[in-house]
Amino acid sequence: MKKIADIWELPFDKMKGCEIKVKDASGNSAFDYFGKSPDVDTLLKYLNDPESYPEDPLIGDYEVKGPDIYREGKLWLRIRGWGFLTGHGSFALGLSPEEAIKKQTILRAYIISKVS
Repeated sequence: MKKIADIWELPFDKMKGCEIKVKDASGNSAFDYFGKSPDVDTLLKYLNDPESYPEDPLIGDYEVKGPDIYREGKLWLRIRGWGFLTGHGSFALGLSPEEAIKKQTILRAYIISKVS
């Protein structure tokens, strides 16, 4: 399976019972999706298939603020998994905050590149 930032394993999928929360194939929290266009299922199709890109790319202003992506001034997507990345429990990676930010940045760039 393909991994994003050597962390999140494709395919992404919605968490049961919550339309906005997305996890990776290992069950790790990846992001929360607040957008309306495309719908979350279509977004997941683009992210999970290396050959799949929107016929009509999501052109618009993307602004990054920390783990958040804003599209045309509205919160569009929030990268998650900080506790998984920086925690020290048995299922956490124990990364430094700087390294965790780098990993989240790679995931964010992957998402934006797939839809724009």
